[in-house]
Amino acid sequence: MFIPDPDDFGESENDYSDDDDDIQLNESYSTSFDSIFPSSSYTLSIDEMMVKYYGRCKLKQFIKSKPIRFGIKLWGLCSVNGYVFNFDIYCGKNEEVDKLSKYLLVHLKKIGLQATCKVRENRVSVTNVLEKKAHRDSKPVSILSTAAGITPQSNVNRYNKEEKKEGVLPFPNAFTVYNKYMGGVDLHD
Repeated sequence: MFIPDPDDFGESENDYSDDDDDIQLNESYSTSFDSIFPSSSYTLSIDEMMVKYYGRCKLKQFIKSKPIRFGIKLWGLCSVNGYVFNFDIYCGKNEEVDKLSKYLLVHLKKIGLQATCKVRENRVSVTNVLEKKAHRDSKPVSILSTAAGITPQSNVNRYNKEEKKEGVLPFPNAFTVYNKYMGGVDLHD
């Protein structure tokens, strides 16, 4: 992966814009990656990932929950086995983004693409297109999916804190699909 020299990023936050050569260079790499390895025939995952960097750079982030806590944050499009097809350097929040998760899944389903995503509980509402299902691990997890439903269910062993013993819980198929295909991006953390 190519990371440009930090001195090229400018002296202050005001020196940075979307027209910088570094962003244009990233776009040219993305175009050449896509022409060599077309991503349309793969099962893909999209998530944030960090490139370790301890130097001075205004793009450097600190994320406490990541294995690489200091670095440059990227949004990556990866295959299941971890090949990065495309990435976008996170340059800070530019504008307010709508809560798009369920609407994006409905749109993807209409154009013939299947998707499974993890969402916050407050972003899930009752719809007749997508099923709302929460599974409790250490905290509640909600999954929206157009690729898989509840069945076929498998069983998983989970420790129950109230009963202080391990028990078998039903595990919906949507969670199995999510866990199977989401690991590609996590290989880069």
